[in-house]
Amino acid sequence: MEALEHILRTAMNCENPKLLSKLLLRAASKGRISCDEALSLAPIEEVREALLDAYAWRMLVPHSPGSPSTSLSWFSRSMLLGVGEIYEMPNVVAILIKNTVRMGGWNPCKAVHQYFRDIGERMPERYVELYRLLVKDERRLTVTPEEIVRHASKLGINPSAAIAKLKGAGIISPIVDGRRILYEVNPSLTINRECK
Repeated sequence: MEALEHILRTAMNCENPKLLSKLLLRAASKGRISCDEALSLAPIEEVREALLDAYAWRMLVPHSPGSPSTSLSWFSRSMLLGVGEIYEMPNVVAILIKNTVRMGGWNPCKAVHQYFRDIGERMPERYVELYRLLVKDERRLTVTPEEIVRHASKLGINPSAAIAKLKGAGIISPIVDGRRILYEVNPSLTINRECK
């Protein structure tokens, strides 16, 4: 767990990397963590800060059970701390967290490859390349649908399928900007994004 704490402290500048590591590891095992579970680990103020850090990096996103208004957009969800609140972990982030603890390094490329292999994608390396193209500039966390379509087409990936699969993986999330749709790139996947 030291490798995870290290990346949370140094690259993400999180306030309490030890607590956040525990929260993330628990969430990675089942894809989510409840507020009640989180509060069983530390006092409320520490949990609040850890959850806000996790949300800022899109490693955990709020999900209100049974709410028809839960948006597909991570950006438009509100981080609340209360009984019954659930925080979901994007699929590729769960793999990334487990791999970091098991192998000792933060490697988004390996996690992306593993996710697409696990869902039965015949050529997961094409999605790794697509991911690399989307995160090449870590200061820019949004991409247009047209960029995704252009990159996917160049790689021989069906663009509509690519967008759906990238959303399912937790690599992108839609943002409505006026009348225009953009996609937020998961910021936690922009750290150590060079594939080695």
